[in-house]
Amino acid sequence: MINSIKYEILSNDYKEYDLSFKAVFIGDPGSGRSVLLNKLNSKNYDRFIPATNGFDFYIFNIKLEDKIIRLQLWDCTGLEIYRSLLSNFYRDANLIAISYAINDRTSFVHIESWLNQAKTNTPYDCKFFLIGNKADDDEGREVLKEEGEKIAKNYNFDYLLKLLPK
Repeated sequence: MINSIKYEILSNDYKEYDLSFKAVFIGDPGSGRSVLLNKLNSKNYDRFIPATNGFDFYIFNIKLEDKIIRLQLWDCTGLEIYRSLLSNFYRDANLIAISYAINDRTSFVHIESWLNQAKTNTPYDCKFFLIGNKADDDEGREVLKEEGEKIAKNYNFDYLLKLLPK
C-alpha cells in the first residue's frame, strides 16, 4: 500500500525532463477522478466541478528526488457512451488508475469491468493502481477500506485510499 509520496510540482515551462509517464484515470461517473485531478492541477479542492464530458488532459513536471518527471494525466469519462473510445487512450500508458467512490458500491463492483477493458488495451508492463475516493464520507460509506485493500491485493494493484478535505 502506498501512503504518501513526497514530490514537488514544477512549472510546465521545463522543456527537458529525465522521464515521461502517461497515466490514465478511469472509473464510473462520480467516482472522484476529476475532483482528484483538479485538486492536483489547481491545488484547490472543489467537490462540485462539472462531470468530465469526453476527456481532460493535464501535464505536470514533477521533481522526485533528483529527477524531473513529465506526467501526462488523462481523465477519461466514465460515461458509457464514450467507453468504446477509451482503447485509444490506453495505448502507451505506463499507469492505469481505476477509481471508485467509497460511498458508491456500484462503482466498486465495476472495478473488474474497467480492469478487463484496460488490460485488453494496455502494454504488458503497465502498472495498475486502485484509488478509493471520497474517504471523508464515513457516514455514507458503502465500501470498507479492507474491501478495497483485498481487491487490490487480488489483482496485484497498488492501493491508495485518497482523503481530500471537505
